[in-house]
Amino acid sequence: LTLSIRDDGRGMDAETARRATDPFFTTKGGKRVGLGLPFLAQAAEETGGRLSVRSAEGRGTAVRAVFRPSHPDMKPQGDVVETLAALVTAHPEIRFVCDVKTRDMEFVFDSNGDRTTTR
Repeated sequence: LTLSIRDDGRGMDAETARRATDPFFTTKGGKRVGLGLPFLAQAAEETGGRLSVRSAEGRGTAVRAVFRPSHPDMKPQGDVVETLAALVTAHPEIRFVCDVKTRDMEFVFDSNGDRTTTR
């Protein structure tokens, strides 16, 4: 199972990208820890997977987490559709694209309405 998240935001410098999975590092003022990426990295690694962060200043960031779903330490995925609906509702100014592929099926959702397909 691969989870890829990309944005076209301001990106990170090399040092910030390197420290992004450190639970005691955050760029948010007034906070001492940032746990989102460290928890995602831990969840992937517990299944024998991995997490990578690629970023360039002014060009955005890409996070990729690879999981082995058959591993006994695989965390439940939760309700992906409900999570996506909450994100789109809370942030209508952001374009969300969700592309789900299996051997037998592909589903693409685009919050801009540019494409919603199934195969």
